[in-house]
Amino acid sequence: MEELLHPMLRTVISYIILLFVTYLFGKRMNAQLNYHSFAVAITIGSFIANMGFDTNLKFWPVLTSFFILTLVFYLSSYLSYQNKFLYKYLSGEPTAIIEKGKINEVNMKKAKYGLYDLHQQLRENGVFQIEEIDTAYLEVSGKLSIQIKEQYKPANNT
Repeated sequence: MEELLHPMLRTVISYIILLFVTYLFGKRMNAQLNYHSFAVAITIGSFIANMGFDTNLKFWPVLTSFFILTLVFYLSSYLSYQNKFLYKYLSGEPTAIIEKGKINEVNMKKAKYGLYDLHQQLRENGVFQIEEIDTAYLEVSGKLSIQIKEQYKPANNT
């Protein structure tokens, strides 16, 4: 019976800790999954899985490492808001995909972003012709921000 109870208890405790950390970091980690947040999210998932399921690992040392990781993430997030260079380093910067109506193939290659990806995200933004776009940025989150050329903007009837 103890063989079942011990992993179940570890799993429940790990889940509660995961909920607490998710609440602590809030919407920032969920909405803006940049490089830094993505790496930490994967690592947190690994910690939680190991804490819950790998009974060969001692629970308290893993929990201590987990909280150190959480503290490092929290401090680096806080410091990145104070320091523009650190923010750019940890979060990345948007990449210009279309500039002045022209596709920037060099930036697309750097971002490993294909033409099919561009067409898909343009359609998701309600644009079906590249010619309608003045500027488009691939945001750090992976979403495409677009600015439509003036002649293609809908008339404002107010």
